Amino acid sequence: MTVNFKPLNGRVLLEITKTEPKTAGGLFLPDTAKKSDNIGTVVAISSSSKTIGEGVIGKKVMFNEHAPMPIVVEGKTYALVLDTDIFGILED
Repeated sequence: MTVNFKPLNGRVLLEITKTEPKTAGGLFLPDTAKKSDNIGTVVAISSSSKTIGEGVIGKKVMFNEHAPMPIVVEGKTYALVLDTDIFGILED
């Protein structure tokens, strides 16, 4: 999963993981009840990042849902966040 984009100044490029619009019990949620997606897969990392390294590329992370800036790269929409807005890596 490589893109022709290298983030700068401690930023991380994420591919957002869309959550299911229904509960574990199978009920579909209306748009007003849905919360923002805050899980994504790391696509690219700034070389100046002090908190996460290149070994995190391809892993799922949880981030501040109010932090991402949408960005379009090669026709696909990604989220650009500061490395400090990432809370942690989700284990498989």
